[in-house]
Amino acid sequence: MRYVAKVHVLDVMDEICISGYVVDSDPITDPDHEAYEFAYQVPSLGIDDPAAWLLNALYRALVSQKSPPRAAEVGTPAEGVPHTLSEAGDRAHPVMG
Repeated sequence: MRYVAKVHVLDVMDEICISGYVVDSDPITDPDHEAYEFAYQVPSLGIDDPAAWLLNALYRALVSQKSPPRAAEVGTPAEGVPHTLSEAGDRAHPVMG
């Protein structure tokens, strides 16, 4: 196994967006080189030191990935086009009623 990753961390207004992908570039363990793509969003804290800002954002993205979703994230289904990073088919569900 030989992993290659690209990570983007952007501070946008009051949120930090962390996205990227990881690929197993070893032709023996993964001949198709399928990418694992991810995207996380965490609140910005206004940290001035670049290294501390980066490490803090990456750590908080890891923690948010390991914890269950908040109630606000579970309630209403998303509308519109499929989620392009995870290809989860993120569409609104029909409501009976």
